[in-house]
Parts: sequence; C-alpha cells; structure tokens
Amino acid sequence: MAGLKLIKEFFQETKWMLGYGILTFLILKYLSGIFSLFAFIAILTVLFFIYLFRKAEYDLKKIITSVLSNSFPTYSILLAFILFSVYSEWLSNEIDISRNLSLENYIKAANLILVILGIPLVFLISLPRYKPQSGNEEPEPKKVFIGALSKFGCKGKSISEFIKEIEEGKLESSQCNWAPILMSLKRHSEKLEKAYILLSTESSKNKEEFLNALKVLDRVNNLRLSDKIEFRPKDGGISFNDYGEIYNELLSILREIKRNGYRDDDISVYISGGTSAITLALTIFAVKEGRQVEYLIQDEKEKKIVKIDIGPQDIFSLTGEGRIESGF
Repeated sequence: MAGLKLIKEFFQETKWMLGYGILTFLILKYLSGIFSLFAFIAILTVLFFIYLFRKAEYDLKKIITSVLSNSFPTYSILLAFILFSVYSEWLSNEIDISRNLSLENYIKAANLILVILGIPLVFLISLPRYKPQSGNEEPEPKKVFIGALSKFGCKGKSISEFIKEIEEGKLESSQCNWAPILMSLKRHSEKLEKAYILLSTESSKNKEEFLNALKVLDRVNNLRLSDKIEFRPKDGGISFNDYGEIYNELLSILREIKRNGYRDDDISVYISGGTSAITLALTIFAVKEGRQVEYLIQDEKEKKIVKIDIGPQDIFSLTGEGRIESGF
C-alpha cells in the first residue's frame, strides 16, 4: 500500500512535467519547420498565462533560481533537471549554427531554447496547491499544552464570582476571558502531562487566583490539571507586547519539551483572540508540522474552541518564495 501511495503521489505531482516532456518531444520529432516554432511559442504563451492567473503568488525569478539550485524537495525537481539536461545536451550537440547556417538549424535552435525556457514555468505550475483545513474541527487532546494568560476581564464580575460559576458547572457559558483557556485545558485532561502558561506583567498578579480557579475545576470534574501547570516566567511576568521577551521564553519552553522527549505532534498551542505580540509569537511558534493550534471562535452566539494545524505549507502558499528562503 505504501508503494502504491508513493507512485500515486509521484504522478499527481509530476503530471505537468511528464506531459510537457512528452508533448515537446513529439513536436520536435514529428513537426518540422515554422509550424513547430509556432507550436512552441503557443505552448510558452499558454504556460505564462497559467502562471499569471494560477501561480502569480510565486516569484518567477526565485523559482528559476530554486530550480537551478535544487532548493525544492519535490519529485518535480528531478524531472525538471532531466528535461533541462536532455534538451541542453540536444541543443549543444545536434544544433551547431556556426557550421551550418541553414534556416532549419535556426528553427531547431529556437525550438530548443523555447522548450528550455518553458521548464521553470512548468515546474512552477506543477507545485501542489496547499489546501488548509476548514478550521471547525475540535482540538485533539495532547500531552503538552502552551498558552498565555491575559489580565482577568469579565464584564463587571470579579474573579471570585467567576470561580463560583466554575463551581456551579457554568464554565462553558461564562463570559469571563479566562474561561476559554480553562475549557481548553479541561479538554486535554485525559492526555495532558505538562501545561506551560505564559504570564504577562499584569496577569502575573493574579497567578494564584487562576491556580485556585483551576483547582476548583479539578474538584468539580475530578481532574488533576493544577498539578501539571508550570507558569512562565517562574517569577513575575513578561510584556505581551515585547516580541523579543516572548520569543526567548517560548524558545526556553521548546528546549525543555524536546529534552523531555516530546514530539511536535504532542504539542497544542492555545491562541487567544487578542492582537498583541503574544498572539503573533504563539502563531509563529506553532508553524511546524504536527503542532496543533486551537483558538476560540469569535462569535458571541457560540463559544467553541476549534483547531487547525499550521505548517510550512501555509507560509509557502502565501509568500510564494517562503520555501526557498527558509529551507522548507
């Protein structure tokens, strides 16, 4: 089954390159004179318009550079190099304009040059389009949780009133901004082994109150989440508007996670609905295959936490040359 899957993936990704190679070879072999030249001009024009309307997010100059430097880890790169080598060799060995200045040789040379120019375009078109998830799936329980605690806010309610809501089993209907992160932690309870909670300079003042709320949640639902919490930094807090501080703290957490033997698919990152640097940093942290991202749907009618796996494909699809510059 694995072999069949590999073959299927190969043909799905290389169908444009294979088609281009077969079509150009047949034209060179069976179509002669000015007709072959017009055919290759037409093919190159069609390829350019396909690029313009379907793949314009990619930088053509950098794509050509990547083809020549083998920067793309794809099946298509192999066929691109085969076609480039074959047609370049054909051009240099069989078409010698300096010895034979006939019109036929000029046309053959022009044909091969057009074929070679079309290879980067076909390679670009053959790159698979990334299809992101719909973003409405429920998060899967993970062993490691990473999130950030905002300053408490609850439309006139105090922290003690929020804790009372938890005691009464009303966490899911609570309008307090601590409710979503507690809901998320509760979802991970069956697998959770470690939860890292980043604290801001403001939210660090209410660290004990948050821990008390978590202990109440444990008692009401017969859980042990409070034993698995580690606040970062351990003393005080960091500015959620200072990307450098957040980056260093997340890097420290990542090193600890890896030292403890956890894989990327063991990690879930909760992103709040805020617009500060902490949201940006957590999102960037999650851009790795396997790391789950979860967030609260911004809808007053329904409070629901959903997941999405953000990977390098997302950056590659939106930036075009992201894969070349970052080595993906």
